[in-house]
Amino acid sequence: MTDHDFHIETEASVSIPAAAATRVWLAGELDSTAAGKLRDVLIDVVDARAAARILVDLDKVTFIDAAAISAILDGYLVAHHAGVALRLTNARGIVHHVFTALGMLALFIPDRHSGESRE
Repeated sequence: MTDHDFHIETEASVSIPAAAATRVWLAGELDSTAAGKLRDVLIDVVDARAAARILVDLDKVTFIDAAAISAILDGYLVAHHAGVALRLTNARGIVHHVFTALGMLALFIPDRHSGESRE
């Protein structure tokens, strides 16, 4: 993969207002090249106030570095201050190991594929 192999997609779900969430799907290698865009997308989703929850799906992320983790933390802090719950889900392999090593599993919701809680 090149430095530019990442993808970010969002979708708001408002079918049940109390459980409304915006899901942000991330894919590929999240490094310093992707960090700025990732931070901007997360903050834009918070600022849109389209949902009370933001779910960041990491299922297709193959690599993550400190810059991308910092972008996620920035999004989390902005969401927290706005009263929006931002949670991570579906981390696999090395990505899950990185969040484990950093002691950040509290940001995760239960994994829908394995049934395990990553909190």
